Amino acid sequence: MESSTTKTPLEEGEHMAQPQSAAPLSALLLDEAEFGSDALLRAHPCVSTGFPALDRLLGGGLSPGLTVLGASPGLGKSTLALNIAQHAAAHGSPVRYYSYEMPPKRLGMKLITRENFLRGGSPLFSVKDLFDADTLRGWTDGWEAYRQARRQVAERLDRLYIIDCDAGGKAYTAEDIRADFFRFMEEQGGTGGMPLLIVDYLQILPLEDGVRVSDARQAVDHNVRKMTALSKAFGGVAVLLISSLGRSSYKIPVQIDSFKESGSIEFSADTLLGIQFSACQGQDGSPNREWNMIQEKDKNPREMDLVVLKQRYGETGKVPFLYYAAYDCFTEAGDRPPAPPLPRTEEAPPAQAAAPSQTAAPVPTAAPLSEPPAAEQAEAAEEIPLVEEAVRPRTQGLEKACMNNTMIAHSLRGGGGVPGEEQSCRVIPAKGISTRYTISAELSCGDCDVADAVYSLFLTEKYFSPENSFSLRRLLTLLTGDSRQTLTARRRDTLLASLDRLQGATLSIRCGEELEARGMDRKYEKAGFDQPRSFLRLAQHNGRYYFPSVQLAEVLPLYAYATMTGQVISFPTALLSARPGPGKKPLSSTAEAIAIRHFLIYRLEVVRNRKSPQEQHKMRTIALGRDSQLFRLLRIRREDYSSADWSRRCRRVAGLVADALEAFRQTGYIQGYVFHEESSVTVSGAVADPWTLDYEP
Repeated sequence: MESSTTKTPLEEGEHMAQPQSAAPLSALLLDEAEFGSDALLRAHPCVSTGFPALDRLLGGGLSPGLTVLGASPGLGKSTLALNIAQHAAAHGSPVRYYSYEMPPKRLGMKLITRENFLRGGSPLFSVKDLFDADTLRGWTDGWEAYRQARRQVAERLDRLYIIDCDAGGKAYTAEDIRADFFRFMEEQGGTGGMPLLIVDYLQILPLEDGVRVSDARQAVDHNVRKMTALSKAFGGVAVLLISSLGRSSYKIPVQIDSFKESGSIEFSADTLLGIQFSACQGQDGSPNREWNMIQEKDKNPREMDLVVLKQRYGETGKVPFLYYAAYDCFTEAGDRPPAPPLPRTEEAPPAQAAAPSQTAAPVPTAAPLSEPPAAEQAEAAEEIPLVEEAVRPRTQGLEKACMNNTMIAHSLRGGGGVPGEEQSCRVIPAKGISTRYTISAELSCGDCDVADAVYSLFLTEKYFSPENSFSLRRLLTLLTGDSRQTLTARRRDTLLASLDRLQGATLSIRCGEELEARGMDRKYEKAGFDQPRSFLRLAQHNGRYYFPSVQLAEVLPLYAYATMTGQVISFPTALLSARPGPGKKPLSSTAEAIAIRHFLIYRLEVVRNRKSPQEQHKMRTIALGRDSQLFRLLRIRREDYSSADWSRRCRRVAGLVADALEAFRQTGYIQGYVFHEESSVTVSGAVADPWTLDYEP
């Protein structure tokens, strides 16, 4: 029998750095191939940003290595990166833009809007206008300006590829980006200028399967190391990594310390860039305590600074910019548009789409933005096809609603438990693991829907000061998915009552056993979940609301627990206001009808995401009537009705369910449904990803 022996790493050799012969430094310095003038010129390729003053400060543009662009939410990080990508691709660099927030269509609209603005097009239009049916129907000369800008962008960008990293059901990891980029570079065959890779953005870049970290900081550190390694491939790649900064950096000058809560970015990056309002800093460089952020945001253009905080091989400094937010355009201060169009590049056949990935996450086909749509190829001159294309946007451009999917939340919705007494929820049945909670007051299903909407507002990272607050009208829009809803006196009283109950209730969660079973650190339990905390904390100013803390656990502890354990369902708000069919009345906007739609979306999302056929079948059939889950959520009890009234009540609920399901079918969310008299309804066929659907405005 052949004996097997275990080889040491030294014997294997494949994971060891191979020894190389070493020459004296004096010999290396005299080597013209390494240190001669021609060699040094060849060794410093850069990707021009399109902004001359910034290029000068950076020594020519973005150099090979990792550049991190950071700013607080809403200051134009993605827009600036897209402006740079547009210029680089138009000047011959192959650009791969990995987007986690916006799909290619939305980014393409931003480029068209900017091009029209730079050309001095008439009329000027914004991305919002392109998604507004009323605006588009009123256009006269607008379509010609749109077509010209669209063609100008398409003709120059056959080297810009935008990858929707969240479109295939499983978001790209850093390793998926590496594999996709390597394949892309092999297809390019070394043609063109220096490559540029953009990732938008770092904090939502997921980890590979099997990678375990104890907190978000370690996750960021892991992905930064991956991006740093990628920047060294192919002899050097310019990697532009977008990073969100902490909200504490919103009103003060951006600095290296601003990146600290995002991990070790400040140590790993070759170049650190930050965006800030010019007004936040005085002439002497000290913070300006008198500036007003609201006034600065209302300016057109906004006066901004791009600060070079660190440059491993160069100087630091700042470049003043003007940001035309409505038109997705940055220009250097003093360079006010209209500016001449970008120079045309030599026309080349459109690059081929990337081949399917062999990595864990599916790779969507990525075509260059220069590839004309079918309607354009056919030279369609009529107005109608363009209107239809513009008023049926992909949902990724719309607002996101979230739903707490923890067993605790479902228990509270159904009125489970006695206030003040500890309740138990079986969270991992296969292991017999439960999490316990205590709530001080009973909450209704409607209260929980309001809490979901408040959590969705928290995630927008906007409402953290009296100057940036939200109204009850804003809350109603999230609840209904319809910005046209009227805030009647009755609705106002209902929302105020829900907010009062949520703020008056306290909640404690004992989840240590669950966290341990999920492979998470029990220190999260020690952070205070097991101590009674307000279910919701809001601050008020002039009848409006804002969050008194940026820490989710201090504002909505149940949602911090849900986020930590990955038990949040997200869906487009447009799904809540889908219509049952052309010309049909909008869905009812009563609290009960809204609760029913939320419940149906929860069940359908479980069907869509569960792999077990048994689980799918169970969730497809929705019981209607006494002791059903839906009736418990709505607090409908048989003993409260006479026989005749009970029948009418059941028919009323069944009608609301039918209206919602028909709206979902018309939208393409579901394929069909079958009622079994009035006792239950079963959804048939596949359930579509709601983020891939088109919705009527």
